Amino acid sequence: MRILKRDGTEYIVDINEIKDYERLFPGVDVRHQIELAARWCLDNPSKRKDQIPRFLTNWLKRAPSTLPTSGPAGYRARVQEEHHKEMAKPAASYAVGRAALNEALRLVGKAALAK
Repeated sequence: MRILKRDGTEYIVDINEIKDYERLFPGVDVRHQIELAARWCLDNPSKRKDQIPRFLTNWLKRAPSTLPTSGPAGYRARVQEEHHKEMAKPAASYAVGRAALNEALRLVGKAALAK
């Protein structure tokens, strides 16, 4: 693939670069995006770039990805709800334990007074 540079020369994107971009941007159709970037350079001669690898990296960062960005609908809410339940368990068991301790102390105190 060839991309026109600012000075009118062509930068050739070789297969190794394409494979590297595909590894770095797994959810992006890299070849199609490079074609779009090349067309953009053709259509915008006053905005052409000198540093094509940098230009392509930035272009691919903005490219749409086919990878999912989050879990299924409601997943986050369910995870948060489960987290809150788990966090509440120690507090609830502490409250139950504290109530049992208070009751035991009350009974011991009554027994001591009865003597």
